[in-house]
Amino acid sequence: MNRIPWELVRRVAWLCCLLGAIWMAMYVPPVVLQVRLVDFAQDQQRASRLLGSSRQTLEQFVEDRTRDRLVQVEGQDWQAFFDRVNAASTGKSQDPDWNRREVRGMLHFLPGESQLDSLLNGAPPAKSFFYLALKSAGETRYLGIGYLEEPKSAMPEPPSFLLYPYRDHALWLLAIGILLYLLIPRPRHPAQAVVHPKFKSIYGPDLVATMLAGVFFALPFLIVSKMSDLGDFGSGWAYLTLVMWGLAALGSVIFVFAARYEAFHLLINGEMIRIRTLFGEQIYPFATLERVEAAQIYRPPRWLVVAGFVASLLNWRMLGPTLLMEGNSATGLEFHYRDGRKLTVWDALPGFGLVLQALEERKVPIVYPDGAIQGAEA
Repeated sequence: MNRIPWELVRRVAWLCCLLGAIWMAMYVPPVVLQVRLVDFAQDQQRASRLLGSSRQTLEQFVEDRTRDRLVQVEGQDWQAFFDRVNAASTGKSQDPDWNRREVRGMLHFLPGESQLDSLLNGAPPAKSFFYLALKSAGETRYLGIGYLEEPKSAMPEPPSFLLYPYRDHALWLLAIGILLYLLIPRPRHPAQAVVHPKFKSIYGPDLVATMLAGVFFALPFLIVSKMSDLGDFGSGWAYLTLVMWGLAALGSVIFVFAARYEAFHLLINGEMIRIRTLFGEQIYPFATLERVEAAQIYRPPRWLVVAGFVASLLNWRMLGPTLLMEGNSATGLEFHYRDGRKLTVWDALPGFGLVLQALEERKVPIVYPDGAIQGAEA
């Protein structure tokens, strides 16, 4: 009988919201436009004080500075744009949106937020810094435009609401994820059913998976983005991104095991064993039971133990986990049925004694690897 795996749906929804919230909190736009007023007369005086007297006229100085970087604009729209930049840069603007874009006399915009887009036409300019010139009332006014492809490295740094444009929405997405995790239906187990312990097998793994997936997904934004683009294979940093996100994916796999444990229950109902799993329910009648064997002691693959000891030669901290892994074992029962099906129940499952009691009541023998039989009638 198939069922909707709500336990898995809950965790997928939470994981998507968690990773989405981290992305929204860490995302930095690839380009920010920086706009500032330019007074070439003051720039010439400053250059003269630093470099000594210059024989250049103001016109020659402007021509030298703007060579191959000058864009002429005209019209009332550009007149209004220059006026608003002037007002915001000098602290005279009454527009709060423009005022919050100003940092140290420079205004910042994302692509698509100003009429500068009409100049860019969706493509980067030929120079990362260029000038706009507007002739008005017999004089020429200038603006300096910086095309910042690494906004976090800019001086001064753009306002945080532009540098992290989606950060304000990250908490909302995180809250939605928490609500989905709490409100999506949980399985209802019969009172007599054998289930996994909630904290050890369900909530604990969920917490561990959340921490692993969240931390390793966020690390490239915190480390790699300061050096290069996350996907820059040329510099090699993209490989670190793949490693970190691969570890995040491995951490996410823990959610699958937690969902399986939450969905599982074993119920001895009359003359049958009912097992509910993540995707459905299976019935194992005692009437078709062929034999019950003691499950072989489980040990990790030998190659994995050898690899652990080799790794401990390079890092002694690996010795402890390897010894624990090598000594790890679990026992249980294997139910073999006439139709070829096999059911394994491990003794680590709480309520394992109920399974043994059911076998004793029905006088079902247990066959051990050495040939010994327990529970058989003489």
